[in-house]
Amino acid sequence: GVRLGLGFAAVLVLTVIMAVVSFVRLGALNAEIENMVIDKFPKTVMANDAVEQINITARAIRNAMLVKSPEEAKKEIDRLMEARQKTGEIFDKLDKLITTEAGRAVFAKAMESRRLALVDQTQALDLFKAGRRDDAVEVLVTKVRKSQGDYLKAVGDLIVFQSDLMAKAGKDADDLAEGTQTLILILGAVAAVLSVSIAWWIINSVLKQLGGEPDYARDMVTRLSQG
Repeated sequence: GVRLGLGFAAVLVLTVIMAVVSFVRLGALNAEIENMVIDKFPKTVMANDAVEQINITARAIRNAMLVKSPEEAKKEIDRLMEARQKTGEIFDKLDKLITTEAGRAVFAKAMESRRLALVDQTQALDLFKAGRRDDAVEVLVTKVRKSQGDYLKAVGDLIVFQSDLMAKAGKDADDLAEGTQTLILILGAVAAVLSVSIAWWIINSVLKQLGGEPDYARDMVTRLSQG
């Protein structure tokens, strides 16, 4: 009874160890996947949305100075201001979500590029609204185009940074999944070997103590009792 109890206890312990390891590792894998889906991927999407709004801004300020009617120019300027607002809202969200030191550094560079681009845009718009169309076009060509390009590049760097983080998280998840699979297989093999070893030990020890199979030992005792 003691040997059987020890054998079943050993098998139970191995089963519990496998269950705990599987639970912990799968929990870690789930955390990596959630990190990609909830954190890193949305940041990449938001940064790409910001690029779209920046391009709308660039087209709108150019169109405002190309169209002839004041009404069309006003529509383009309104479109520019709306795109600016949407871009600002996107960056406000990113500002709260980006927490790592490296991420903050890339984000800060993008924000500084944005500030410089908005300064040049505002200068061109002020000249245009004041009726100085040629001066506004000059600022657009010489200053806005460059600062706008720097702005887009900085946001592009932010997208690359977030994409690299997402790729790394995906690789970490893959490595964790493979490691978990290997570990479970190893634990399963160890459990199988130990279970067989324990069963062999129990059976062998019982047979030695009885002097043979239980039925055979019972028959021998019966024959002895009958003389």
